[in-house]
Amino acid sequence: MKIAIYYQNFGINAHCFGKENIRVYPEHATLVQTMEISQYSTKEQVADVTFSLMNHLQIDRNHPKRSIYESAGHTSMSVGDYIVFEDGTVFICTSTGWLETTRCEICPFVGCRSEENFCDCKYNIANWKKDMVKV
Repeated sequence: MKIAIYYQNFGINAHCFGKENIRVYPEHATLVQTMEISQYSTKEQVADVTFSLMNHLQIDRNHPKRSIYESAGHTSMSVGDYIVFEDGTVFICTSTGWLETTRCEICPFVGCRSEENFCDCKYNIANWKKDMVKV
């Protein structure tokens, strides 16, 4: 399975101790790595292996990709970081495992369901960029 790993500012979800309030802001996320993991059959297995690889990752200061991790603000996978699978499924790292979801087509969040001009997190299509500034 091909995956893309995104890190976002740790402070966005540092207060979350479960899956209820986790939010993903793609505009504030950094693509830190892409990879293909083929030896596992389920997405959860791939996510678990990815977490094992990325959780205690130490990037040497002279490493060519160091600047990518610096722009993300951290090198280890943390709560709120996420994995996007090639079929669009998203696994968000939580303090207790994974939250499996998909991207919202309307707002900048992951996990919302859209209806007409609103998604279920109540962001109006016309105002979501303005509201993002408040976060």
